[in-house]
Amino acid sequence: MKYLIAVDGGGTKTEAVLAGCYGNVLATAITTGSNPLFVGNEEAVQAVAGSVETIRGDIDPKDICRIVIAVPGIRGCREQIASELGVPRETVSFHPDDFSVFYGALAKDHGVVTLAGTGSFTIGVSLSGQQATVGGWGPIIGDMGSGQWIGTKALEAVTREFDRLGPETDLTEKILEHYRIEKVWQLRRSVTPGVAYLAPLVKEAAEEGDDVALSIIEGAAKGLAEMAVAVIERLGLDDDCYNLALTGGISEFGQILLGRFEEYIRRSCQEISIVRPRFQPVIGALLIAMRETGVLWTEETLRNLEASYRGGKQC
Repeated sequence: MKYLIAVDGGGTKTEAVLAGCYGNVLATAITTGSNPLFVGNEEAVQAVAGSVETIRGDIDPKDICRIVIAVPGIRGCREQIASELGVPRETVSFHPDDFSVFYGALAKDHGVVTLAGTGSFTIGVSLSGQQATVGGWGPIIGDMGSGQWIGTKALEAVTREFDRLGPETDLTEKILEHYRIEKVWQLRRSVTPGVAYLAPLVKEAAEEGDDVALSIIEGAAKGLAEMAVAVIERLGLDDDCYNLALTGGISEFGQILLGRFEEYIRRSCQEISIVRPRFQPVIGALLIAMRETGVLWTEETLRNLEASYRGGKQC
């Protein structure tokens, strides 16, 4: 039997899947983040190589026909990762996360996908093959509406309350508890650059009615919608033959974010179909691996992926 391995990585987690060459997912594994912009080169290499090693188990390297690694910011680590995998170099291909996200969400070659994970971006492809991307600038100069953006805004709200520059917020208690500290000023030595892990606290506070948290969620939804609308308008995709999907961890916040996101989209774009993502990005990476080995994406293959990914063995 021949196998495919796909890896999708970001600032928060790395997921790998092992599959047969026709889409039957056999095992999955999840480990720490692998985007060097968030975790550094050494941890990125360990996360990617470790996830492949875990998923591969005792399979003979000769039986692996493709490994696709879709991780943003990984360019400088590619050769080190490839050398640690123990397979022929030509077996391994590296990609940014744009098309793994795109194919995972839509399982087709045209449409619009907005990613809201640790980072954020929107990518669109027209029926004629024209492409446009907005966002994806990284945690320092971009990533509007991402987990990193939400976490940063939460910390900003807490410090503004402390300095009497902003309103009271339940986020203060939640964030102090998260860091196991008693005073806001202690955040100076507790906070590290990557703060996307605080986003669920903002969701929790928003669902409990905290106005500041609700405002942050509102800003995230607006920022994500602005990117999507920009791509839709740039490529002329406001037509019901195109689908728009919001994917990534932040998209799982539910109606508190999705409702606002759709509302902002509909202010500018009335025709495009807004759909739920069909797969996770790691399956998008697997679809790339299938395409690179000449396997067609038939509806039967896609249904097989849906059934087997849910039931795949967790390593």
